[in-house]
Amino acid sequence: MSLVSAGGKMMVSLAGAMSTAELGISLAPLIRAGKVHAITCTGANIEEDMFNLVANSKYKLQPKWRYLTMEADYKTMQEGYNRVTDTCIPEDVMIGVHEAMRELWAQAAEKGESHFHWEYFYKLIRSGYFEGKNDVPMENSWLLAACEADIPVYTAGFEDSTLGEHVLCGCHAGKSEKPQLYSPWNRAV
Repeated sequence: MSLVSAGGKMMVSLAGAMSTAELGISLAPLIRAGKVHAITCTGANIEEDMFNLVANSKYKLQPKWRYLTMEADYKTMQEGYNRVTDTCIPEDVMIGVHEAMRELWAQAAEKGESHFHWEYFYKLIRSGYFEGKNDVPMENSWLLAACEADIPVYTAGFEDSTLGEHVLCGCHAGKSEKPQLYSPWNRAV
């Protein structure tokens, strides 16, 4: 008898650039089949699944990324890409998602609400933001599948992600306020 059929619960843990590696192709069907009940991952894996959803065909690959010089890496940045190991994600996609998230964070702050990092992504998904913007089939997104199943996606914090870095830089420069987030330890951070 399997763990799940015996009433057990399965948590999947993601580390590294698994979303950028398109893990959703195999993970999303497992979530939809009711085999996964919670996910723990980096903040980067959450956002990178959404970036992949809307911009996969615009990605630039650098298979020899381990041998890049600082100058070559800088050139990639000047071309408007952020490199995640061997995959370069267009900066404009990140900025678009960040701006949409900032609206959600502002609305929550206005109401005095705090949410987990994944709950803000679920709100963005449920708002229809990604409808018609998908560059790959929607069923290839593990985060969309997790949202549909309404399972929790725990992160240690969103600071280990591009969006988190944008927010922290904005806070440091006095241009934005830190969103109200719940940490995995159920206290506002």
